[in-house]
Amino acid sequence: MAIDLDRLAPDVRDYINAQVSEGVYSSAEEVLEDAVRRLRQADEERHERLLKALEKGRQGEGIPYSRELMDQIAEDALKAMWSDEPMDPDVVGD
Repeated sequence: MAIDLDRLAPDVRDYINAQVSEGVYSSAEEVLEDAVRRLRQADEERHERLLKALEKGRQGEGIPYSRELMDQIAEDALKAMWSDEPMDPDVVGD
């Protein structure tokens, strides 16, 4: 099944074409297959993190809510946002 790249957003189409013309991938289909594989992998990893967090919560390893805790979390997030450090995917989400 051939992919009609003209139906994609121009920036997506241009990116796919660039990946193929630069030799990173041999075809548009290969680019999309890799993209879907990576999305599936990210979904599986996110699912695993969620399951681990749920189990941790069931075991009572959670942190009790407090206004001070929320203030600290907000402060840490703002500091991280303005730093050059990569954000934790568990905080940022996907």
